[in-house]
Order: sequence, then structure tokens, then C-alpha cells
Amino acid sequence: MGYEVDTGVGLVLREVPLLNRRPDLVVHDSPDRAAPAPEHCLLVAEVVSRDSLAADRTSKPAHYAATGVPHFWRIEGLDRGEIALFRYRLDPTTRVYASAGVDTGKVSLHDPFPVTIDLAALL
Repeated sequence: MGYEVDTGVGLVLREVPLLNRRPDLVVHDSPDRAAPAPEHCLLVAEVVSRDSLAADRTSKPAHYAATGVPHFWRIEGLDRGEIALFRYRLDPTTRVYASAGVDTGKVSLHDPFPVTIDLAALL
């Protein structure tokens, strides 16, 4: 089964007490596209806005890491016209994300999958 890319899907990160998140982008191999389980997610990404800055930098990545999502990306700068992609990889022992790099401009990546992104084109 291949990976799917979805936007606007909800993730149930914890049942009790209930904790739901709705990442801006999810790459997953779940058969249930409406609500992929965290263990089916390869990557979640958040696009930062002024209203979401604190949550996108702190609480959301901590929640995703705690459930074992291997990769987290954060996109910042859309409001300033200078986009940066912050990439993080999960340390499976500590369940904490470590920086995997910061990119601007046109970037070609191979981890967690091959992709080329022109960040400036997102403006």
C-alpha cells in the first residue's frame, strides 16, 4: 500500500482524555482516510500563522511526537514573504523531535521520501 497525502483530516492522538488535532497536511498509509491513526502517519505538517504560532511550535509537535509520528514539518513565513521549512525527525527512544534541517528556496529531500519543493512558489 502506498502513502496518501491529505489536508484537513483529524487525528485522534489520545482516547482518554480525548485529544484531537487537525494538522494542515498528513502523509499516511491508513485505509481510513477520514481519520488516520497516528501509527499510520509518516509525516504531519503545520503551516504557522500568527494565531497558531505557539501551538505549532510547542504543543502540537509534542503531541505528535508522543504518539510516535516519525516526521514533523513546520512551515513559517507565509505572512512575511520569506518561507522556511523546519524539518524534524523523531528520536524513537525519547519520543522527542530533533532538528533535521531548515530549508528555504527550492529544496530536494530524500527523507522521509523523495520530493522537490519550491517554497517560494507557495507565496
